[in-house]
Amino acid sequence: MNASRLIQNLREYLEQIPLFLLTLPLFLLVHIEGDYRHLITYRFVYKVILELIVAPFFIWGIAYLAIRNYRKSALWTLLFLLIFYFFCDLKDWLHELSPGYFFEKYSFLLPAISVILAYASIEVKRSRATFKKWYLFINILLIIFIVTDCLRIISDSPLTKNDLGDRKKSVSFNYSACTDCIRPDIYYIIFDAYTSSKTLQTEFNYNNQALESFLQEKQFFTVQNSKSNYNLTPFSIASCFNLNYLQHFDPRKKIHIKEYLPGLHSVFASELTRIFEKEGYEIKNHSVFDIKKYPTTDSPNNMWSIDLIYKRHNIFRKINTDIGWLIKKHLKIKGVTGNDIEYIEQKDLHYLKSLKSLMHTAVTPSPKPRFVYGHLVLPHLPSAFDSLGNKVPLSVEPLNEEENREKYIQLVNLSNKTIKNIIDSILLNAKRPVVIIIQGDHGYLFRDTSKKELEFANLNTMYFSTQNYSMLHDSLSNVNTFRIILNTFFKKKYPLLKDTSYFLHHK
Repeated sequence: MNASRLIQNLREYLEQIPLFLLTLPLFLLVHIEGDYRHLITYRFVYKVILELIVAPFFIWGIAYLAIRNYRKSALWTLLFLLIFYFFCDLKDWLHELSPGYFFEKYSFLLPAISVILAYASIEVKRSRATFKKWYLFINILLIIFIVTDCLRIISDSPLTKNDLGDRKKSVSFNYSACTDCIRPDIYYIIFDAYTSSKTLQTEFNYNNQALESFLQEKQFFTVQNSKSNYNLTPFSIASCFNLNYLQHFDPRKKIHIKEYLPGLHSVFASELTRIFEKEGYEIKNHSVFDIKKYPTTDSPNNMWSIDLIYKRHNIFRKINTDIGWLIKKHLKIKGVTGNDIEYIEQKDLHYLKSLKSLMHTAVTPSPKPRFVYGHLVLPHLPSAFDSLGNKVPLSVEPLNEEENREKYIQLVNLSNKTIKNIIDSILLNAKRPVVIIIQGDHGYLFRDTSKKELEFANLNTMYFSTQNYSMLHDSLSNVNTFRIILNTFFKKKYPLLKDTSYFLHHK
């Protein structure tokens, strides 16, 4: 068979077969892989991926029952799939273009889409065209898109592309270990979304004096006007562990799951553990993050909801994520959805597991100095715990602001008891000098945008067994934490950075 005949046969095939029902979801998956290569844990997302692959054929079957022509029904299915897969991108684009206008709201978009699909169904069914040119064009276009993305994946270097910090790792690369320092055990313990005592008093009418007095009795230095540098966890921890602000990150961007993933990678590839390796430290990671060479001892499962990067390409899941709670409210359906329950169960289970691991580390002797990173996902909402650590029935989500605040205070009470137990255990079992740092990675996440500055106010308290708090001051932010530790205990002279907070618009 000569080349021209082969090309002709291929053309006829592409004019006849609705290959686009397979290549469109394939293009979507390949494109996501190209953007987030090495950032996706596939055991968390394979079910959602399967939905995206099966959807075209399920929709095609339904369309065929209405149109009774496989070629016409396939073309109508393509139109539906463009909406099915890319509705979220359309809605986000309209929101960025004209936030608050009627045409970016569900009350307009969903009826408009329904009218378009109904009209397209009637017109396609009436048409006598064979749609050969359409088939050929769409099939070839999607093949080109897939090949282009495959080439991008082969030639790309995502391990550095997705790192929001210093990709040269200048601080850790140039770091020299101290030759004559007394190396303390260092405990860095995050209580997720724990706000400052001042904010608890002014915004929640809650007096946190019991914890403050306990910390003072234990000779902690509490930073009264502390602020986080970012109001979302991955970026806050990444900046702290990289000893710097995130230079490859635009804080003006609205944060969706696809922006979260590079934040996770920037913790994974951060500089701090490399520095402590050079100082001869044993490193224990009891957190919600994996760190290079030190995966978390307490797997967070899908706590970061990585599957959202695929769910956003399913119009029904997108609607459920955004307004599912409102639909349930109007239909008077009570209780949380299966996805909500699963998330809360995973979050609360991780708290129990990471606390158990942290306490075990505190009572277990080590021949080497240790850097211990514990990250407890309280008092961050939502949670099924009450103030005593008992499980309570789950309410309809989201709660209103008053209920949110009441629940948050319950979790603050539980966190305070946990903080006291951790500190007592560490100090009682310490075999060498010790540093204990307890921080909120950010504060309470307010629904009222006028209070956005308060989202940075956080708990920030430190214990140095040397009682040398000379470098600490009352307005310290998290990014300077380990610059101070290295200067105080390892004879370094890192300048402190200007304490700045970047508000991230999260969705």
